[in-house]
Amino acid sequence: MQIQKEVVDALLAPDAYPKDAGKIELIQTHISFVFLTKNYVYKVKKVVNFGFLDFSTKGAPSARKSLSLTGASAQKYTSKSSPSQNQRASR
Repeated sequence: MQIQKEVVDALLAPDAYPKDAGKIELIQTHISFVFLTKNYVYKVKKVVNFGFLDFSTKGAPSARKSLSLTGASAQKYTSKSSPSQNQRASR
């Protein structure tokens, strides 16, 4: 997806972050892009649909379940969660 590539390319630039990001390292899992900066880790879900796991739309059951589980279990470690720019535009 072109938009997804643009998001990844943008987040590889140090000026995309509010604080001194230092060197940015990208790690990919089967469902996420993980950006490691000097002090923080940023995770962006990939737009994927494996049948058993659907993150192809913001309203997909897997996406809603992930947000509810992550929010409940990671509050201690998560500073902020927000929709990507293209999700905001589609609301």
